[in-house]
Amino acid sequence: MLVSIIIPVYNSEKYLYACLESCERQSYVNLDIVIVNDGSTDSSCLIVEEFMKKDDRFRIINKKNEGLVEARKTGVREANADFIFFLDSDDIITNDAILLLVNEQKKENSDMVIANFWIETERGGVIGKTHNSFKYGKNREGMYYNLLYKTFGPTIWGKLIRKNIFEETNTPSSITIGEDVVTNVQIIDKGNVKYSSIDECIYHYIQRDSSMVNAHSVKTATARLLYLQWINNFLSSRQILCGDYEKAYNCFILGEYFSFLKDGGVPAMCADLSNLIYNKYMKQSVSLSQLGFFRFYFIYVFGISENLGSLYRAIYLLSRKFYYRLLR
Repeated sequence: MLVSIIIPVYNSEKYLYACLESCERQSYVNLDIVIVNDGSTDSSCLIVEEFMKKDDRFRIINKKNEGLVEARKTGVREANADFIFFLDSDDIITNDAILLLVNEQKKENSDMVIANFWIETERGGVIGKTHNSFKYGKNREGMYYNLLYKTFGPTIWGKLIRKNIFEETNTPSSITIGEDVVTNVQIIDKGNVKYSSIDECIYHYIQRDSSMVNAHSVKTATARLLYLQWINNFLSSRQILCGDYEKAYNCFILGEYFSFLKDGGVPAMCADLSNLIYNKYMKQSVSLSQLGFFRFYFIYVFGISENLGSLYRAIYLLSRKFYYRLLR
């Protein structure tokens, strides 16, 4: 079975060699490795060409810069295989990653195989690892619960996906944060997707210092707000925000609102959503138990005073930076 590994690349010269090398070293050799150059201006293309010279499984697709969503779509259109695997250009995979996924797919005839991954610092410190599960089942209703309660990593990378399943999604290119969740929601909504999973960690998700620095800004918070509005509109149209789903959505939206505030947002940027958060979701009994005291209190402080919330955020980010330095 041929598998297409799709790697969107934009100015990734610092990390790209290690990423491509992890593909080259795969014990599963029947690969079509598609690098989508999204208008890079650094030496990323030269690094790809170096691999192309010694291994004909590597090929490059050059396009103008349009962002991650469009780069992924281009990669899927160009993929030769019926199954695809997305890999970010600054991450790496284990030597047996594709082999383990393919074996599981063949055993279960799955449309999507989910694996666990490590979360690491740039210098190899392990922050944590995922423990994916289908706690609420694998049908459409159960997968919505799994997504909202985050019992599995709602990423698109690190999973073996039947190509035509992805082709039936249409994530807007304007979504620059949460695009993986947006895509997963569309896949779940199909209702006829067969899922399976493996316990092994196969993917090293590396949190870069530069990404952490750029994450906390009004621009990032605004992008997250656009993503939250898309999710809200989509789930509302599917009647997912009422009945038994309400508690799960409450947990999900509070977690995402925490990230919005952490990224640099303030309640005034989204008055309608903020009013719902403070007048409805924060008052439900599930809020504290599911969200955790720290996140609940973080949101609560912003509801009292933006200045107090901003101070609390600054202390949180400083302590987080110190924690990551210790892990190095």
